[in-house]
Amino acid sequence: PSGVQLGVLLDDSGDERGIAITDIVKGSNAERAGLLKGDRLVALDGEPLGDNFDLIYALKQKLYGTQALFIIIRDGVEQRLHIELAEPLAREHP
Repeated sequence: PSGVQLGVLLDDSGDERGIAITDIVKGSNAERAGLLKGDRLVALDGEPLGDNFDLIYALKQKLYGTQALFIIIRDGVEQRLHIELAEPLAREHP
């Protein structure tokens, strides 16, 4: 696995659980799946996400084109979202 792209900007500072989404990349799989600015990512495929490094490590283990189950908190309510993981933008095509 070489890692994937989700299409979000994040902030893991603060005392709240998970990682705050500060922005969504327009046209990204995150946007298509319904993630919103202000959502908090708290788990990926059952593994807790405490900071950006947890998410980066987890995404490096995934293959693009696969589905991942994210647990998010939106407006204080925990929700589940299946998101298709995208190919990294930096990947070069022949």
